[in-house]
Amino acid sequence: MLLLTNHSVVTYQAALGIYRISLMRSKIEEVFKFVKNAVGWEEFQVRDWESIKNLIATAFFIGGYFYQIEPQLSQHPAIEWLCQLGNGKGKVTRHFFLEGLRNLLIHHHVERMRTQSGITDAEWEDMLSLAL
Repeated sequence: MLLLTNHSVVTYQAALGIYRISLMRSKIEEVFKFVKNAVGWEEFQVRDWESIKNLIATAFFIGGYFYQIEPQLSQHPAIEWLCQLGNGKGKVTRHFFLEGLRNLLIHHHVERMRTQSGITDAEWEDMLSLAL
């Protein structure tokens, strides 16, 4: 890995510090990617600065929470299933977990809309045949 910085790096400790900062940045970028994909952050527009700050704070809180409880999550039996739902094909990674969680949330949203709309099983099967 090659890291570019405008800081003077003359010791091993300085290089290690820059490397650790880079790792933190990649975690932050992963949180933003999740929020953009799962929540549809780019699909709506917020113009109020306070609302934008609240959205960013919420995204970081959720991302930080998942990073903090990651060791406990990896031991939970549902994690493997969520990773499979995220197309993990037997792999348990943060990416497949987040994809599985996203797919589960989409399913929940669709089922709620289906219930609220009173769509029958026959109508639902007909709609699925169009999509699949």
